[in-house]
Formats: sequence, structure tokens, C-alpha cells
Amino acid sequence: MDDKEFDNYWFETGSTKFIADYMKSRKLTVEEFRNFPVSNNFVENPGDMDTTTPEGLFYQSGYLTLRPGVINDLSLDYPNTEVLNAMSELFTQNLFQNKSNLRRR
Repeated sequence: MDDKEFDNYWFETGSTKFIADYMKSRKLTVEEFRNFPVSNNFVENPGDMDTTTPEGLFYQSGYLTLRPGVINDLSLDYPNTEVLNAMSELFTQNLFQNKSNLRRR
């Protein structure tokens, strides 16, 4: 607050390289987790780190949050614009990095 600037503090202090590598290795997109339908059972048991689905990992790590469901009981979505924009930026960086790596070969 000393700088009188709002910044993406929460996301910038997280493990973004881990998330970027995770998304890249599984070919995940940002949009597939918008209004992602889940059942009430998901909340009780989203899985453990070794066996969880991508939505379980992102939920447990705070990148996704629960909302009232559109289709099912509940849905997952990004908790705010900061996280959505940051995840989109990670995805875009990975996309362009992959294309530049292909050009070098």
C-alpha cells in the first residue's frame, strides 16, 4: 500500500511455475474450469495430491472455488478476476513458449 498500487499479490507469491508446468504437461486450458460442474461429494473428497484430478488440485490449492451449480449441485470457477487473468497469462505464456520451441528445431 506504500506504493498506492494494487497488484496481483496473491498469485505472484504462489507456485506459478508448478501450476504452469502442470497445465502444460496435461494440455489443460483455462476455460475448461469455468463453471465446472461437481457433485456435493467432491467437496467431501476432492482427492489427495497423488491421485487427485486437475480440478481437485486447483480447488485444494485455492485456484478454483465453489459456486452454486449451473447444471449439478455445485460448480468450480476462479475465485476472482485476478486469478482468472493470471491463469490465462500462464496458459498464454506456455502456448507461445511451445510455439517458439518448435520453430527452433
